[in-house]
Amino acid sequence: MTVPISEYQQFLRSRETVSARIVGTAPEFDLALLSVPLTNDSLPPLTMHGDTPVLAGQTVLAVSYPFGLQSSVSRGIVSGVGRELPGLEVGSNLIQFDAPINPGQSGGPLVNIEGHLLGVTTAKMRGAEAMGFAIPTDLLTRVTPDLKSMGHPFRPELGMSGTTVTRELAELLGLPVEWGVLVESVDPESAASKIGLVAGHRHLELGGRKWTIGGDIIVGFDQTPVQSAFELDQLLLKARPGQEVEVAVVSPTGHRKITLIVPHMRH
Repeated sequence: MTVPISEYQQFLRSRETVSARIVGTAPEFDLALLSVPLTNDSLPPLTMHGDTPVLAGQTVLAVSYPFGLQSSVSRGIVSGVGRELPGLEVGSNLIQFDAPINPGQSGGPLVNIEGHLLGVTTAKMRGAEAMGFAIPTDLLTRVTPDLKSMGHPFRPELGMSGTTVTRELAELLGLPVEWGVLVESVDPESAASKIGLVAGHRHLELGGRKWTIGGDIIVGFDQTPVQSAFELDQLLLKARPGQEVEVAVVSPTGHRKITLIVPHMRH
């Protein structure tokens, strides 16, 4: 998603045109929040689908403007959930559906048969037929308050770098656990440094890849298991500045828990 200007034109079903002001953007999630000078009566909001899980096989409708054609609707089913696409920082959270989508349909609502919002269409798989993807509503509700208040998602910086631990990597490097985030470096004076996260100090090169081992492995954040670096990033996205969270780590000397005060973003 590219947002080069601060104002767009919004076209309504009544064929009325109004100016839409950009409130916030999240290119990494292919999302933008716009403000239009209209009331709920003239532009009724969609209802979220709530806590009901999105299931493979349920009927969905994709509403959008393919090739500039106004209010086009295509019908399909949910092909799967928990999908992942390169280039989007939403992880394994995308909804896959088979309703046809074309250029111009990114950003349109994906709704169930009752008209409740399931997600926002974002992409289709190139070279494949009937493979569209949508960002789920739980990410929308998580990111929207930040877009309104800051113009971008809140992303605290721990000041460390690490790599995802897998079973194969654990066996290769002789690590004490088979999942988590191996801390390879810690920036001085960073939040990670202040809470005592320990970086690796031994360097290995295997298979053309350099590894730094001997440091902590993060295995939990805020009472939630951390399986990968991506999961840690997603948990940080949910955290709020000043929040006190528990970080569970495994080191060569054993397990320990550290208290982190979530830092503010650097500007």
